[in-house]
Amino acid sequence: MIFSIFYEFLLWVGTLFVLPKGIVRAIRHKQFRVSCLYRLGWGFPKVIKKGMSPIFWVHAVSVGEAQSASSFVRKMKELYPQATFVISSVTHTGHEAAKKTIPFADHHVFLPFDFFLCVAWVIRRCTPDVVFLSETDPWWRFLHTTKKKGATHILISGKMSATSFSSYTSIPGASFFAKKLFSHIDLFCLQNELYKSRFTALNIPPEKIHVTGNIKSDTILTVLSQEEKNAMRQKLTLHSTDFVVVIGSTHDPEEEIILNAIAPLFNTFSQLKVIIIPRHPERFAHVAASLQKYPISACTLSSLLPDTSWKILLVDSMGVLVQYYQLASLAIVAGSFTEKVGGHNILEPAAFGIPIITGPYMYGQQELADTAKSYGAMELVPPESLSETIRKYITNPAEAAERSCRARAMAQHLRGATERTIHILQPLVNARL
Repeated sequence: MIFSIFYEFLLWVGTLFVLPKGIVRAIRHKQFRVSCLYRLGWGFPKVIKKGMSPIFWVHAVSVGEAQSASSFVRKMKELYPQATFVISSVTHTGHEAAKKTIPFADHHVFLPFDFFLCVAWVIRRCTPDVVFLSETDPWWRFLHTTKKKGATHILISGKMSATSFSSYTSIPGASFFAKKLFSHIDLFCLQNELYKSRFTALNIPPEKIHVTGNIKSDTILTVLSQEEKNAMRQKLTLHSTDFVVVIGSTHDPEEEIILNAIAPLFNTFSQLKVIIIPRHPERFAHVAASLQKYPISACTLSSLLPDTSWKILLVDSMGVLVQYYQLASLAIVAGSFTEKVGGHNILEPAAFGIPIITGPYMYGQQELADTAKSYGAMELVPPESLSETIRKYITNPAEAAERSCRARAMAQHLRGATERTIHILQPLVNARL
């Protein structure tokens, strides 16, 4: 009881610190205002069991987790066809991604803010039997409340960053909080041995911990037919001789960092085309405006006409990154040229055999980045070396082809995590039913 009160107090203190920034963001972005209302519990559906079948709640915090969880949920739906599936997210983009990649779920919702009243209201409307947490984002109040209602909690494709581990082990009182938090989780299915060592160091019972791999490697991707690729190329006025660099999932100020490095290459290589796909739709207008400062023909996808000539194309549309990777000669996976993000999923371009470049900040995907480097499927390149690295791929098709083969081999090798995860957790789930 005392811990619960203290936790609630800390949440309110933290909210006061971020409130000014949140108000500004809410004024600027309607989507943020709407998601905040839903996270307060507004409009949460009444979830009713289908007879005696269970309610499975799968939490996928944002876009990447929603996409990677799709193969897991699809397999669980095959095994438990009568179960009710509730998919929760935190961000608006994650919510939309979940609806698109897991359309067969019964409900797509927002995880409530971890305040007592928000969680209590939501759990009165939906009492899950099993909660699956994809990768990260455990919240104590939510876990505590659902556990009191009898839920089983399972972490799938789990990970723990170096920053989080350092906080839990070095900040006074944090180890106590970690013990309270993770005691609610019944099974830890982790991505790799590194994360296992970190959870083990927090005194989690070893019998609860299993290494099953990264379910992101099993994401079912939409593969374009040759006819569909040709239609896209025609729409974009791309030619077979063009060298297409797709820059995916950019954050501020990555567009400027990367384009400053690439810009001199346009004078040398007439076949160079650059396609930029920002991570968040609210930045489309800002990125479009920033492109005007470059003396290079640039346009947005929404304004593209059949006779438009361009060197830089801004894709101001969501949910199409995988399609554009399939047109790429080279993929630059962003979120890695800014220290605040820590990298994004490199498995999507790898699955299509696209050579991959990232920036120096891949700490959020460290094990995956290390695997890719060991396969020779990816190059981690600082901004000052980016221009020369791209030049190498344009002028040396043989190396590009070799990197392509290595990327595809890595993606194939990593498959199977979903099956391993379900094999480990199924006895626990069945015991709960």
